[in-house]
Amino acid sequence: MIGVDIVMVVSFSVAIALGARTFYHIRRADTISTQFHILQWKLFVAVCAQTFVPLVFVYIPYAVVINAAFFGLPVLSVDDAFMVLTSCFPAWDAVVIILLMADYRTALIVEEYQTFTEAKRPRK
Repeated sequence: MIGVDIVMVVSFSVAIALGARTFYHIRRADTISTQFHILQWKLFVAVCAQTFVPLVFVYIPYAVVINAAFFGLPVLSVDDAFMVLTSCFPAWDAVVIILLMADYRTALIVEEYQTFTEAKRPRK
């Protein structure tokens, strides 16, 4: 069980280190256009959010349940709530990208509007 904790800590430590280096290099980039610089920031924020979602919905609940049992702490019904969180992860992962990226959000709104207007149109 400690091995699983080590893997989780190491993987997020590497992600934080690489994210910090990416932040540093995007901030210092001066040979790219302003528009490309803004795009890089948007993508960086989206990737950070996509890293945060599994942390909240998968890693933390898993670590709490496994370590609580390992240390003999009562889990009560928290494990049932964490299963719901884990099952919500794929949906929230998609929602985060749709909310953060304007192109996806616009495409979704246009697609839904077209579907709605076609449904209201009388059929011949």
